[in-house]
Amino acid sequence: MKIVSLADIIVASPLILLVLGSLAPITTKVILGNREPRSFVTLMEGAVALVGSAILTASVYYLLTARGSYFAFNDLLIFDRLTMVTSVIMLISSVFVLILMKENPSSSGYGYAELTFLLLSSLVGGVTLVASYDFITTFLGLEVMSLPVYVMIGMGHDDRYSKESAIKYFVLGSFASAIFLLGVALMYGSSGTTSFEGLLKLGVEFISTNFVFLMGVTLVIVGLLFKVSAFPFQSWTVDVYQGAPTPVTSYMASVMKVASFVVLIRFVKLGYFASSTPLFELIQWVTVLTILVGNGGALVQQSIKRMLAYSSIAHSGYVMLGLMAYGLSEYSSSEELIKQNVLFYLLAYSVMTLGAFGVVSYLEQKEGAQLKVSDLRGLGRTRLGLALALSLLLLSLGGIPPFVGFFTKFYLFIHALDQGLVWVTVWAAVGSAMGIYYYLRPMVFMFMEEPSSNDQAGDASYFTWKPLTHLIAVFFSIVVITIGVFSRFVLEFIR
Repeated sequence: MKIVSLADIIVASPLILLVLGSLAPITTKVILGNREPRSFVTLMEGAVALVGSAILTASVYYLLTARGSYFAFNDLLIFDRLTMVTSVIMLISSVFVLILMKENPSSSGYGYAELTFLLLSSLVGGVTLVASYDFITTFLGLEVMSLPVYVMIGMGHDDRYSKESAIKYFVLGSFASAIFLLGVALMYGSSGTTSFEGLLKLGVEFISTNFVFLMGVTLVIVGLLFKVSAFPFQSWTVDVYQGAPTPVTSYMASVMKVASFVVLIRFVKLGYFASSTPLFELIQWVTVLTILVGNGGALVQQSIKRMLAYSSIAHSGYVMLGLMAYGLSEYSSSEELIKQNVLFYLLAYSVMTLGAFGVVSYLEQKEGAQLKVSDLRGLGRTRLGLALALSLLLLSLGGIPPFVGFFTKFYLFIHALDQGLVWVTVWAAVGSAMGIYYYLRPMVFMFMEEPSSNDQAGDASYFTWKPLTHLIAVFFSIVVITIGVFSRFVLEFIR
């Protein structure tokens, strides 16, 4: 076993900065005699830690990885382009989550310092997760990322929904973690290693000759499918997303989902994803059902957050379609291209999701508000800028050109067809067509219905001005157009 080197410490420096930065808000609160610091001060403390960690991550990458990747802590962590890009996406996205928390009635005020501490603590696990190169660190990353979120959900000021959501997520999340750990144990017992490098050396034929190892791989996939809200493990998503404070929901739907899918990308790279025919056929059905359940469930929702939750499930199915194409393309010329397009999809999805939940957060004017689609009636007349921003984000989520959502989905569909996943792609296209209806429905209420004084959107004096949240919504609505028009250049940048 190698001794930890100075380079290993340098690789871990973004995590160290996050840990130290997470302590700043609660330390300030203690110094003030347990009085809540000014929210702007807390926001600056958290934002400085997040942006600083993102800059440090990029700097460390260019300092240590001239050969493409660096293995740290006895190959427990890998620092490569995938780690760098996804870590920066997660850290910068979390800055916007902090801003939403500051101005949302369910998370602002008393407890904001603790929420900032928990968010940064969760990111320590998230960054560890995307850099993990061993199933032991993968499990640790998953748990460190998830445990603070259980508390963040329960800290919502709305006792009726947030506490119930926290308990549901904790119980089901613990169950999924146990399944994942059992799978790791079976893999270790049959192969003698939990290292990704060691599993690569076994060869993909090992899964077809060792039934215990196959069971372990299956259970690991089940545990990860829970984290990305795939069918049939998606039932927790809608209730938890609805009951959690909206900024926390945006964090779960974007940052946590990106981190979980990065683990699946590394897992697919091992070759086991597509090497077992029964397992791969099962994953194809899971992908199709995830897309259809997500889009079908969203069709009948009256609550905007529940609609976006089902939409999140459907988008998980689209990413899984890209992962299957990536698994089938091993050792081919299109392998890296497909991985880059999956990353492009995750980046675009994070932008669209944060923007959409930003609009919802702006419209929530009191604690425990359960915003319905009908509450948007007349918003285009009372808050035109906000209505246009939400419309652009919904059109992008629906995959309408020229927005970025169209191009990301189009690229994944093309890759899936190239790899022979015709029937799965056809159903994915059907699901995407279903989604257009529920994405257009809020726009009908905003622009084609008369405002009423009984509706939140119909009363112009109802809204409290939230400048930063409004700026986020408008900013991301512009981004989805810009990235869509210049998608080719964005892809080149990712490469």
